[in-house]
Amino acid sequence: MSKVKIKKEYSELGFSSRFMFGKIMRNERYAKPFLEEILGFSIHHIEYIDREKDFEAQPDSHGIRMDLYVDDGNTIYDCEMQTKNTGNLIKRSRYYQGQIDTYSLEPGDDYDELKRTYIVFICTFDLFKEDRYIYTFESTCLENPDLKLGDDSVKIFVNTKGSVGNVSNSFKELMHFIDTSEIMEYKSDFVNDLRDALVDARKRTDWRNAYMTMQEYLKEERREAIREGRAEGRAEGRAEGRAEGRAEGRAELIAEMLRDGKTPEAIAEFCKVPMELIKEVQESLTVARK
Repeated sequence: MSKVKIKKEYSELGFSSRFMFGKIMRNERYAKPFLEEILGFSIHHIEYIDREKDFEAQPDSHGIRMDLYVDDGNTIYDCEMQTKNTGNLIKRSRYYQGQIDTYSLEPGDDYDELKRTYIVFICTFDLFKEDRYIYTFESTCLENPDLKLGDDSVKIFVNTKGSVGNVSNSFKELMHFIDTSEIMEYKSDFVNDLRDALVDARKRTDWRNAYMTMQEYLKEERREAIREGRAEGRAEGRAEGRAEGRAEGRAELIAEMLRDGKTPEAIAEFCKVPMELIKEVQESLTVARK
């Protein structure tokens, strides 16, 4: 893939792309009202959780990359953008829950200190085929559905193409924007803000360079994952999916560590990546600052 093609693709990235969604949601101005619109209740404030500490500490493990991962002091919110039905979202939500719980407790903490969690998948498809906008799951007793387990964990799957459910007009406009990234005038002020954020994001040189670097690294990760997948008998599509998540997460982590003043040598040791990739990310950040 040439850099010219990558640049053109970046200018056409929609809000629902994981790269663009993750970048825009790093701004509390957009993240907090986005969560409030999806969940249907107000959040007092949000604090971004250190993804480097929580989920990248073991780069060779089966780690996860959070698109939007925040805490309001009492509740943890994880919101993921999903444009493809990979067939494993339900099990992924289970794995994410375990990872969040594991990393949210310090040694010696009591289980009662586990915070309430909302794991939200924004899907541009209907995972459960009931045409609902929102599917909300909590643990209940099979023998008595009115009896709640009360483990304070909630999993939500949003369907941007839904038509069933009591949702607001602003929610429907948000679904349309997520689904289409259409640049138009919306009745919802917040959706207009997201539209403007997307337009501005497409012009950002530093984000474009980071995206280009990520794509170059992703090509090599895909080749490696496919080789590994063939050796282990996995399907190529599954191998590529694993490579994409791994490449995106590591490229963004490298950029964050460079901004924090970490040395390239320390980053290479921590992330287990070649110095060439770190230099590419470093160069993209240098170009962006000029």
